[in-house]
Amino acid sequence: MLLDIEEVRKAPVSSRERIRLFFERIADNADAAGPMRRELLTEMVHVSHESGAESEQARQLHDAFGALVREGLGAGDLTTRHAPDTLTDMLMGAFYVLMFNWANLDDYPMREHALAMTSFLADSMSPDESECSA
Repeated sequence: MLLDIEEVRKAPVSSRERIRLFFERIADNADAAGPMRRELLTEMVHVSHESGAESEQARQLHDAFGALVREGLGAGDLTTRHAPDTLTDMLMGAFYVLMFNWANLDDYPMREHALAMTSFLADSMSPDESECSA
């Protein structure tokens, strides 16, 4: 996941497109995963958020999403209506919802939901006209 975020961050495209690329990769990874994919994913999420201590994996994932947000803010193609931490949390939340639903709901249409989330996130995180003219 961290490698996917890093590769997406390097793409010479807008933040909107980077968000789409990341969630599309998540769907690609889910499609390509083997038969134990759901169990493995559930265990990975559990290990990355062990109770009682901050997990290094969780911190790295948060930092990677935060870097994506900071770069988008620097480029002027993400909204300043909300704090950078809020934008980061929304990206992480969308990612975790996809993973949770895919791991726990039979026949969950991962790709369909990933692309719908991409559209929603990109729309809600894009600057509005007042931000563009400021």
